[in-house]
Amino acid sequence: MNEMNMNDNQLEAASQITDMPSSNNISVTVPELPESGVHCFPANPKQVLRRRIATLVLFPLLVAVIVLLIGKGSSYYILLPVFIIPIFVCVPVFIQTFLIAKYRVAIDYSNKKVVLRYMFRLLPIAFEDFDAKLGEPDQVERLLVRAKSMVGKSQRMYLILDDINSDACYQTTSEDLASVADFLTLKEETFLISQKYRAHDRQSEIEKEDMADDAIAKLVNDVLDSNKMYRE
Repeated sequence: MNEMNMNDNQLEAASQITDMPSSNNISVTVPELPESGVHCFPANPKQVLRRRIATLVLFPLLVAVIVLLIGKGSSYYILLPVFIIPIFVCVPVFIQTFLIAKYRVAIDYSNKKVVLRYMFRLLPIAFEDFDAKLGEPDQVERLLVRAKSMVGKSQRMYLILDDINSDACYQTTSEDLASVADFLTLKEETFLISQKYRAHDRQSEIEKEDMADDAIAKLVNDVLDSNKMYRE
């Protein structure tokens, strides 16, 4: 009998999980977003120029080496892949510089989407599924940040632009965009979108509901198993 009371109490406690106050009841005043228009954030022009120069210098050198190896005979053919593969890297990198010069990230207020440029792909994220948060450097980048801070250079800032329905996320930095001002503007606008559409909060609520359902299901199974053992 005591065992049955304990299980009833457990079920009552579990049911209270679903009765937690929802954050939907919390009113937050968010500044109004534009109703139309597209705001583009191009890549850092210095970064674009460096990539173009590097590929334009490497490409003819690689072609010259390949021609030289072919002229020396078949015994050198085994080395050809070493120089051919970088050529296939140089070409798309050079082409991509013209794409990111237009924009790396764009906010399409007309269609309510954040558009990310990844290589030759455009990754649109609906405002309702979009979340923005501050990022942080990995271990290698931390060492570079410390080295730059020692010589008086400004520290790099990181911003994560995330699709809550995808496992992957996109991170950009203050050095990837045309200026620090562009980065701060992107940060401000994406944070406003996150606050207004609350994609992260809705995802957290769904996860809490799933955890509550799992907890209740587990307790029900435990009660059924204990009752079965009690009868036996």
